[in-house]
Amino acid sequence: MTAPDPTPGPPRTGRVAWYAGLGVAAQAAEIVVMVVALPLLVRSLGADKYGVLNLVLVIVSYLMLLNCGLAQALTKLSAEALGRRALHEVPMYFWIANAAVGVIGLGGAAALAAAAPFLAGRVFSIPPGLAREAISALQVAALAVPTAVITLNLTGVLEAHQHFALVNALRAPWNVLNTLLPLAGALAGAGMATMIWLIVAKNALFALVLFALCWRLVPVLRAGFRWEGEVARRLFVFAGWTALLSPTVLVLSTLDRLLTGALLGMKALTYYAVPQQITNTLGALARAGTPVLYPTFSRLFESDRERLSALHREAVACIALGMALVGFVVAVCGREILTLWMGSDFAQSATVLQILCLGAFFGSLHQITSTLLQGTRYVRWVVAITYLIFAAEGTLLWALMARGGVVGAAWASVLTQLLALVLLMGTAVRVGLVDRGGLVSARLVATCAALLVLGLIGLKLKEALAPPPWLVFSSAAAVAAAGAWLAWRQVLDVSTRTSLTRALARVRGGLLAPGAESA
Repeated sequence: MTAPDPTPGPPRTGRVAWYAGLGVAAQAAEIVVMVVALPLLVRSLGADKYGVLNLVLVIVSYLMLLNCGLAQALTKLSAEALGRRALHEVPMYFWIANAAVGVIGLGGAAALAAAAPFLAGRVFSIPPGLAREAISALQVAALAVPTAVITLNLTGVLEAHQHFALVNALRAPWNVLNTLLPLAGALAGAGMATMIWLIVAKNALFALVLFALCWRLVPVLRAGFRWEGEVARRLFVFAGWTALLSPTVLVLSTLDRLLTGALLGMKALTYYAVPQQITNTLGALARAGTPVLYPTFSRLFESDRERLSALHREAVACIALGMALVGFVVAVCGREILTLWMGSDFAQSATVLQILCLGAFFGSLHQITSTLLQGTRYVRWVVAITYLIFAAEGTLLWALMARGGVVGAAWASVLTQLLALVLLMGTAVRVGLVDRGGLVSARLVATCAALLVLGLIGLKLKEALAPPPWLVFSSAAAVAAAGAWLAWRQVLDVSTRTSLTRALARVRGGLLAPGAESA
């Protein structure tokens, strides 16, 4: 029996679809948990206290920037080393990256613990009765930082070696527990600090599990630490460019919530964060294939430019259609979804949800092109564009929130995502990664535009006729089903339909791995 090839080639389109499908399944599990658990958590804590908890978790997510781009550098450079069969470089990348983020993570934890009183008392509009509890929660949350930044490196190594199914299987409980553990604490009557302690313990456990998996599945890591100047230089140079990118990417995804909490208060933040949680989850569902695309784009750039462009086009078509169809249903049924799920108080958030659906659509598309540029040689372009987008979002939020509150914040998010999409796709065309004519098809644009118009018509009809919820849900589902059938027959090309059919066949067959068949 021969040993498996330690340097597998890039997955073909059918396998990319299969791996992405596993990511979608993991995200779907998160949606199910969120639908059940989030209303219970908000009702158990109250709007103000949930806003504080959400804020603490956002701050911890910010400190994951202390990874300094090393996770992405580790994924990309390890994948390239495997492609060149330079296996001796992989353990050097691994140990150097983890030693660096371990030290930086400890420093970040100490800084957050020291800054907790200032953040709770001077920066955010936290009710006085919750200030002391917020300080304790922030100080405990500091302990989650080192393991969180190291976990990014460990998943990066597994993804570079194409263990996407395993990473997706772990990512779902990792994210789900961020809601279930605070819910368990709230139902038990525990304080906010205790809820954060549970998340700290979860982070440590997952870091140990991922390290054990890396040790077992990537045996070359057992060679131990060895320093080589040229290898370290490549790692830190690429990580440096990614580190310039990462802060603005995270800020772009959370700046609206931070400014809402700072300017409008914790209650307004809750009424904004709940609909945004829905669209963020849908966006994550659509982007589930990104960890597969990143190393795949990197390898195809060196070996097959034509297939690289085709894979980008197919990914954009699938994501655009999926997000347009799901976004149509969520936007049309937004008020009914929020009322049934969170209660009548959240009906006022329906407009925010409808607007954010459009932002999620644009954001899911530009993420694919951003991944294409980062996975090749054009990360500097992404850095420049992202800083421009950051400045634009800050300006738009400041202007539109002053006029429209949380609705203004939602429109600022949409305009920011649209600008990012235009700039990133324009750059991909300019540098020659994709052809202007083959970027998106006219039928794809027409289909998405038709769904937008139908959604606006549906909202006007709801306002005029006030139909019962069951009629709203059934009508929206029927239109979406008809749109999906039409898109499958008329919009997706033959190769894309074939790849998706083969991936679905694996699901129907109950396979746990993609097997030897290539698409």
